[in-house]
Parts: sequence; C-alpha cells; structure tokens
Amino acid sequence: MQIAYSTMEIYYADRGDFPTAFVYADSALLAFQGDTAAAAIIEKAFLHHNMGMECFKIGDYDQSIHHYTEAAAVLELRKPQVVSVVFDGMAEVYYKLGQYDKSVEYDKKRSLSRKNMELKLPSPADTSTISPGSLAMAASMKRKPFKQR
Repeated sequence: MQIAYSTMEIYYADRGDFPTAFVYADSALLAFQGDTAAAAIIEKAFLHHNMGMECFKIGDYDQSIHHYTEAAAVLELRKPQVVSVVFDGMAEVYYKLGQYDKSVEYDKKRSLSRKNMELKLPSPADTSTISPGSLAMAASMKRKPFKQR
C-alpha cells in the first residue's frame, strides 16, 4: 500500500497538484509506520526526498530541509550511491535561504559523496528491486550539479 501511495504522490507532484500529492505522501508515511523491512525503510527515505523537492518547489523551505534531513539519515547508511542528490537539494534550499555557508557545506558533501561512490546500474538480477521511489530519485539525478552563484 505504501508504494501505491508513494507512486500517487509522484504522479500528482509531477502535474503540479501539490495539495493532492501531499495527501498521498502523508498517507504513505502513515502506511510506512512500524514497517521495519529494509526495503520499506529505503522507500520511505525516497519519499522524504521527493517531499523535500516538492516543499522546495512551493517555497516551504523549513519542511524541505526536514524531509531532506530524514532522507539523508537513511540513505547515507543504506544507499550511499544516491545520497548526493539529497545533499544537492539541501544545498539549494540553504542557498535560497541565504545561508551560504550551509549551502557550500552541503555542496561539498554532494561532491564528496559522488567522488566516493561510483553510480552503477543494477545488474539484470537486481532490476526486480527497483521501486517507484528509486526511479524518482534516479530521474532527479540528471540535474546539473549545484554551483555557487
């Protein structure tokens, strides 16, 4: 059920219907409560990443930082090959807030994370474990690296 709600969050956010996207995101977070499966924990982190992006788009920077922080806490340990995208988002939020030192700090974390982890495509045996949150995360990785303006 969590994956269905997460997928609907992505669907509505992609169409700019953020109120509906947040309803599905909140439903997904409720469905994730108590689920200690590794895949669920990672999927919840991807949902937090997506919510961080959506909050940034509507100018809710405090919530954006909250969701990015939640995502980073899990992904640094469980999916370090993708955490650089979260750091990139955090750098953008702090830049927008005029907190340039923090922006540079997260941009450096992003750079270091990318240098430390070579992003590898999953082997054919691993493709069955790719989830909607993973796809959203991968799609967001195509963005240009954050640069101090």
